[in-house]
This record gives sequence, structure tokens and C-alpha cells, in this order.
Amino acid sequence: APPPAAETGTNWQTWLLGAVATIAVIGLIPLWALVYRAWAHSSASPAAPVFATPTPTVVMVSVPDVQGQPWEEARPALEAAGLRFTLEEQAGAAAPEGTVVRQEPPPGQAVPKGSEVRLYIAGPPEVVEVPGVVNVPVEVARSWLEQAGLQIVTDTIWSTQPISTVIAQAPERGAEVQAGSVVTLTVSGGTVLPIEINANLGNIILLEQAELLQARFRPGDELSLSLRWQALTTIPTRYVVFVHLIGPSGDLVAQEDVEPFYGAQPTDTWTPGLGLWDLHQVRLPPILPAGTYQVRTGMYPAGEPGNRLPVVDPGEARVESHSILIAEVEIVP
Repeated sequence: APPPAAETGTNWQTWLLGAVATIAVIGLIPLWALVYRAWAHSSASPAAPVFATPTPTVVMVSVPDVQGQPWEEARPALEAAGLRFTLEEQAGAAAPEGTVVRQEPPPGQAVPKGSEVRLYIAGPPEVVEVPGVVNVPVEVARSWLEQAGLQIVTDTIWSTQPISTVIAQAPERGAEVQAGSVVTLTVSGGTVLPIEINANLGNIILLEQAELLQARFRPGDELSLSLRWQALTTIPTRYVVFVHLIGPSGDLVAQEDVEPFYGAQPTDTWTPGLGLWDLHQVRLPPILPAGTYQVRTGMYPAGEPGNRLPVVDPGEARVESHSILIAEVEIVP
């Protein structure tokens, strides 16, 4: 018997779908071939090179020391090191205007080339008034002057004033000076210090120093004075050393005139360049009014007291009529 109509329709549709699927598969084969060839070609080709970006090399340099220099003089050193710089004014710096008083980074530090160095330079100096410090202990005087922005130099000398007391200053009190200026203080070292003289007598003898260990005397006391002489050349003449005590009114009240070492080593035997300490002793009169007296010395040829050896350079002493002032002493009751 013939198959049912429904079954015949189903077989036809099945065959149709199978044919379509077969055609679709056959159509994909060329596409697969193209994909395969592209894949095979990419696998066979060498990989393109990858280039790394180089990292720049950092050059390190040492910061030069330019502190204490005018900034114009510091500039070449910084530029030679490959560094830049900026300026900043530092008010109140105790240095000449334009001087580098500080720098950042500090000297010797390693920094990349091309870095910036900040220079702190002294600005225009301030004007300050010098305080008075005479008769003040030197440490107190130092503190006062430093607080005023001033620098201090001390000169310690023989004096009857208490040890470490300021007995003179320069510039004087009230003077107007630039901040950072130097004030010289003359300070008492008491009577144990040698007295600096450095007086030149006739270009043949130098009186270098004197020692006077006592500054107060009573009538009748003995005044002991040591003098340090130096021959500047050969001396053909014998000279007498005079030591005079001059009273408040300028009169001569006591003296000793004698050759050096009481004649044991006269000047015509001195060796050039050799220093000699020569002791003298002056007996004071039993009656003397109290007051301030001067101790003076000098030389004259033996037998010619009126022909004193000229003082051609007073050194650090005061000289009058070729008589060298050694010190002022007090006569007390």
C-alpha cells in the first residue's frame, strides 16, 4: 500500500535540511583555509624587535665651598661645577656687604648637576652705637659689645688697675660704627706682666720691655725695675742708664744713674741681637707727698748726662726729652 502523505512530507524536509547543511559546511572550508594560512604565516614570521627607552644618566657633582667669599667671586666656582644659584640677603650678618655667610646645600654635598644652590649674603651693615665699657670686667664688656653686634679684640698690659678690668677702649663710648666693627679693649694684666716698650735709642739700642712688679710705694721704699735691652749693632761707646722718679709737679725726686749690670757688662761689650735683662733699684726719699709719680729711663754716654741718646722711635711708650715713660706709680702715706 502507498505510504501515508504525512510521512512522505517529512522525508522530503529531512533531505532538504541535510542538503543545506552540507552546502554550508562546504562553503566554510575556504574560510577555514584562509584563517589557517594567516595563522601559519604569522607563526613563521620573526617577531618585531622591541626597543627599550634608555634611562638618562644622572651626573652627580660636589657643591663647592664659597662661604666667606663675595658672591661675585663665588659665581665662577658654582658655574664650573654645573650648578645654578640664587641669592638671598641675610640682615644683620657680621660680614662685609655681599659676602656669602651661608649656603644650602652645604659644601661638599653631592647633588645632581644643574641643581640650584642658595647663597645667603650679608646685607648693608647696620649702624650701632658703641657702649662704654671702661672700668668694667672684660667678660662683662665682651657680652655688652657682642649684644650690640660688635667684635672684640683685647690687649692685656701692665697696669695698677685690678686684673681683667678694661682700662681703655677704641672706638670710645658713643661712637657710631657699622655692625660687626672691631672694638679694641685694653685690659689690665696687673703688675706681673712685662711692660711692652720697644723704644729705639739712636738706632743702636732697643728697649724692648720693662718689669715693675709693684705699683704702690711708701716713702723710703726701694723701687726695683728690670729693663730688657737689645743691641741693634756693635756699640763702640759705653752708655749709662738713668732711672728717674718724677714727682706730680714734674720735679726729679729720686734717681739711679749707672752703667748696665752696675758696670759688669758695659754697652761696648754687647753682642748685636742678644737680649739682656738689666736690674735697677732706686731708693725713695723718706719724706714724699702722696700722689702719682712717673718712672722714666733712658741712656747717655758715660760722663755726659746732658747728652742723652736720642729716642728715634718711641715704640709703645711716651717720650719726653729722650726720657722714656715706663709707668706711673702711686706713693701712699
